[in-house]
Amino acid sequence: MTSSWNWLFVFACIALVGCSAGGHDAVLSRFDGLGESLEPVDSLELSTLGIYVPTDIARADSVLVIRRGQAKNAVDLLWRDEVLHCFNIGRGPGEVLMASGFHVSDGRLYLYDIKTMRLWRMNISETIRTGRQQAELLRQYDGMSEDIGRLNRPFVIRSLPDGKALASGIFENDCWYGVLEDDCTVGSCIPYVIPDGFEDFSSKQIAALHTSNSLTVSPSGDKVAAALLGVNAISMSEYSSGKIEERFRFVGQAPLVSAPGKKNLPTLVWSPESTLAFCDLDCDDEQVYALYSGRRRGDEFPANECSWLLVFDWSGKPVKAYDLARTISAFCLDGGRIYGVSAYPDSKLYMFDI
Repeated sequence: MTSSWNWLFVFACIALVGCSAGGHDAVLSRFDGLGESLEPVDSLELSTLGIYVPTDIARADSVLVIRRGQAKNAVDLLWRDEVLHCFNIGRGPGEVLMASGFHVSDGRLYLYDIKTMRLWRMNISETIRTGRQQAELLRQYDGMSEDIGRLNRPFVIRSLPDGKALASGIFENDCWYGVLEDDCTVGSCIPYVIPDGFEDFSSKQIAALHTSNSLTVSPSGDKVAAALLGVNAISMSEYSSGKIEERFRFVGQAPLVSAPGKKNLPTLVWSPESTLAFCDLDCDDEQVYALYSGRRRGDEFPANECSWLLVFDWSGKPVKAYDLARTISAFCLDGGRIYGVSAYPDSKLYMFDI
């Protein structure tokens, strides 16, 4: 439920490239014989509550937290039939410019502003009780640089129970995700995915493959999963005492891209025949849940609307593939219930029991 898929187009432009994706899906083929259809048990028209273009969702007790696109504010709190708008877009106190993923921990919302490199923490229950946003600036990373193309820029940040944080983004040491330091570098980390045929791409061009990704941490805080949107790649790691070590990595077919620009820039051109991979992740202490697309970028139906919820154990073994009767673009796990949001054709919330 912490993803940066909407940042794909910051660093990568789409263009028509003459190539074919082929018919084989290396991810779904691992789940042969493990499929199960899943109908929603309930749904809600978010547009009737003034919530449009939902891009992310989390849950804190009875409160749903929904991140929005194309709005005057970044986050809505939804409980019963009431909505509270939070984090207005702007440069004023308590405002954000570009929210890039969030997560909920211990009743608090952690929201990262990629533009200003600020990490905010909001007390959800106090915000609802007072009817006003109760948020504090938790950390300002590396000054106020607003150069999106700079090195050592986290895109997704996840807090850890020991007070440290994990991050994925663009870093000098070719790291996909790792332990975030105060100077905005990563120390212990997991290296980039380099698909077959990409050996001649520069470090910054490889970095462009990783700008849209998802990151989740187990409730116990000792396991981490990450997955990419533009590459069929998922990784699972163990975390302890400031160190992270990868235990499983799967990389499927290489994406269909070209790199016509300068090698010192993180830009790629994506073929419309190239497919999207993992749109969101969540987990518990036993399993990892991955929202998977497999749709082509050039199709009329939005490629980020997903029909597959794939379940792995923490060793990477496939457990179950849920074929969702309604497409969603982001989700969160709450016990045995999945809360998913969709922006196509209308803004809706779906609930599935698993």
